[in-house]
Formats: sequence, C-alpha cells, structure tokens
Amino acid sequence: MKSDSEIDVILSTMGGLMPATNIIIVGGPGSGKSTLTLDFSSKLIRKGQKGLFVSGEMDRIGYYKYCKRLKGIENVSVV
Repeated sequence: MKSDSEIDVILSTMGGLMPATNIIIVGGPGSGKSTLTLDFSSKLIRKGQKGLFVSGEMDRIGYYKYCKRLKGIENVSVV
C-alpha cells in the first residue's frame, strides 16, 4: 500500500506498507511520531485503504489540535 510519500521507501523495499502490517513507532517526546503516523495514515485512507491510529498518550483534545494543524487527518480512526 503506497502513500506516495517519501516514507514508502523506508517501510519496504517494494515501496509502501505491506497489507495487514502492524508498526510500532518509538522515539522521544516531540520527535514527530504521532505527526508522521497520522500523516501517513491519512494518505492511505484517502486512497481507500483502512487504518487505525492507537495512542496511549493522545486524548481527544490532542487529536482535535492535530486536526486543526494537519489538514486531512480527520478521517483517521483514533483509539
């Protein structure tokens, strides 16, 4: 599944994310984990794929702030 972004070449030698793949993104606070994941997920969803963003830290208020800042991510299901 390709998002047509630079991250496609990082995720797979075939380009994009293999279907039914779980990915865990780790890094320090403020390193861009949520931003990267929400942006990538929104691109896949706009192309008709399904995706779910699971965060142990982000609440609905934090997600609302992301939606205001990053246009297009409001269609990503968040748990």
